Amino acid sequence: MSQSDRLYIFQKKHDKNVKYVFKFVNKGEKIVYTIHEKIRLVAITERRKHMESIYSVANYFLSKEPMTHKKLQKMCYFAQAWHMANYDSPLVPNRFEAWVHGPVSPDLYSKYRGWGWETIPQCKERVFFESESIPKFLDQVYEVYGGYDADQLESITHAEEPWKKARNGCSIGAYSRNPISLIEMRNYYGERIGKKYAD
Repeated sequence: MSQSDRLYIFQKKHDKNVKYVFKFVNKGEKIVYTIHEKIRLVAITERRKHMESIYSVANYFLSKEPMTHKKLQKMCYFAQAWHMANYDSPLVPNRFEAWVHGPVSPDLYSKYRGWGWETIPQCKERVFFESESIPKFLDQVYEVYGGYDADQLESITHAEEPWKKARNGCSIGAYSRNPISLIEMRNYYGERIGKKYAD
């Protein structure tokens, strides 16, 4: 079985007996939120008052291996998306945007842009989080996506609805700062694990 056809397990935190299986298949500058999205953003922020630092999440993935900036961006995006899917709340407060090469956090980009296409060294320091459950959750994300390289992860995000919907109207290769909706993340990845949400 090829890497792109492997099946992965995402196990819900509060239900040790249920395993969710899903399959991955490889292949204007103005930011606008709808009123519904604004209301939901307030609601989910209230639900999880202690979000994690995106820089801590990045360092945790870098503690696993040295990786390029592009791969790091995708790892952090998938962590955010699957946290939305599993817990209906964001892992980090930072926005992800639908850039040409896939989802990008501008805040993370500002920190690591100097590395360009070079590999960022492995993080040797211990990483701390607000919640003790976060390392286990990030380990699951890494188990699923860590074996892919940056280009493969880019291809995966390009085939998925949250990035594609945010890029709606943009030509291939066109500049975009369109935000990727948290609700689109939640609904798209949540559907893969049979989750339904009460809005």
